[in-house]
Amino acid sequence: MNEKNIRYLEIKNCKLTEQYGRPALLAPEDADADRLKWNGFLKMPDGKWIHFLTKSEQKEIENAGQEQTEIVLTQIQSAAVSEKKSRILAGGSAALIAAIFLTIFFGGITGGWLVLILLFLAGALILSIAALINNRDSDFAKYMLGFSVFLVIYLLLWMFVIMTFRSACDSCQEQCHHIPG
Repeated sequence: MNEKNIRYLEIKNCKLTEQYGRPALLAPEDADADRLKWNGFLKMPDGKWIHFLTKSEQKEIENAGQEQTEIVLTQIQSAAVSEKKSRILAGGSAALIAAIFLTIFFGGITGGWLVLILLFLAGALILSIAALINNRDSDFAKYMLGFSVFLVIYLLLWMFVIMTFRSACDSCQEQCHHIPG
């Protein structure tokens, strides 16, 4: 792969290289570590910072042409930043699901607690959907959305069984109330 100077968002003088068989950007050694982290760079064991290119970033570089020595990637939204936002949203969904389990464990599923559980579950669904809208490729967000949908179906089925059982018990008590003892 030809070495080119690339400005990736706020990081200037990145070099296009190949790392582990994948196209990547190598950050300059004098770049700020916090800024590199925010822009999706990873610190390698040798101390260098790299950013693996997404398909859209790779196409952007390929479309720039071979004769260009400097390429600016500022018009595209960084997939790494999008992935980070997606992970934060999906993490919020995971936290709400954990709150559901804690609520069930400590409070049980009764009237007031059920409302709280359903609110947590609605929040988990909304955060999972927001994470997927932000980054459709996020496996964690897909997993959290699937798990949230599973919990909704499970709770609805559980509530149906409980209501059916309760109705059957009430019916039995009404029909058998005249039997002594």
